Amino acid sequence: MAEDASVPARLFLALWPDTEVVDAISQMRRGWPWPPSAQLVGPQRLHLTLQFIGSVPRERVAELEQGLGVGLDPFMLDLGRVETWRGGIAVLRPLTVPPALLALRSRLAGALQRLGHTVDDAAFRPHVTLARQAQRIELPASVPRIRWPVARYCLAESEAGPPARYRTLRSWPDGNE
Repeated sequence: MAEDASVPARLFLALWPDTEVVDAISQMRRGWPWPPSAQLVGPQRLHLTLQFIGSVPRERVAELEQGLGVGLDPFMLDLGRVETWRGGIAVLRPLTVPPALLALRSRLAGALQRLGHTVDDAAFRPHVTLARQAQRIELPASVPRIRWPVARYCLAESEAGPPARYRTLRSWPDGNE
């Protein structure tokens, strides 16, 4: 798809699960009593946002790609808590927040600030969004633990739809996608 240089890129930094983790999440939520209004997040869109960047002029995207390689100490993320947040957002959260996740997020915030971007200072609640408009779901009291080995993070663009899509622009430490 050709990019319109006059339309800013809507960017964020995220962890993207591998196929095994996506399959485990999909299997876990299958069969839950989703209300008719629920909009399940598609498997290809499941992710954990580290930092929302927002609208960025396209001519600055390459600068971000160059400046956001901050290093990553691989870690294990153990997912196993489900919650419904205000607005009917059903999420899957880690059982505990690994220090390496917080350190990565902090390094990325520093890099964004050095590049002249505002950083979201709100409390970080790491999660994977499972569904929207799920106000009336009765979530299971417990779910199987899903082990997610994290070895990379990425810069992604939210592309307008329909259907809305995410596109990975660059990942670290792997390089270009």
